[in-house]
Amino acid sequence: MDLLTDLEVTSPEAIAHVAQRRQAHEAEQVNQAGIAEATPGAAAHVNVPCTEEMALAAFVQFNANRRTQHRMAFPLGGNLSALIFVSLADLTQGQRNTLTHKYHDTSWKNIRSVQCARAQRLIPGSVLRYENSS
Repeated sequence: MDLLTDLEVTSPEAIAHVAQRRQAHEAEQVNQAGIAEATPGAAAHVNVPCTEEMALAAFVQFNANRRTQHRMAFPLGGNLSALIFVSLADLTQGQRNTLTHKYHDTSWKNIRSVQCARAQRLIPGSVLRYENSS
């Protein structure tokens, strides 16, 4: 679930990024042509123009980089995932209290193991009641 939407091809940020990538490609082509001319006995460099496919690839990569930066800025760690599960699960108040008190470590691994076991009917709903060990 990602709240950051992809940019449209017509957005100013995307247009600027694709234009920058085109300029970088053209500069690289000029650089490679200069290297080929300066190298004795080397074949002449064939200039490859920037195509629409290259521009589209630059746009797709730009959106992918934006999504990656967004994920890194707002990480969804194991504890937050566990808390979201506990709050959104269809548990009674007693079951929720039992789960959070019995398992003080509310990491996603522990919550996920309980969730999977419950889904497989290995743990009936009544097992989540707090059992006093004294």
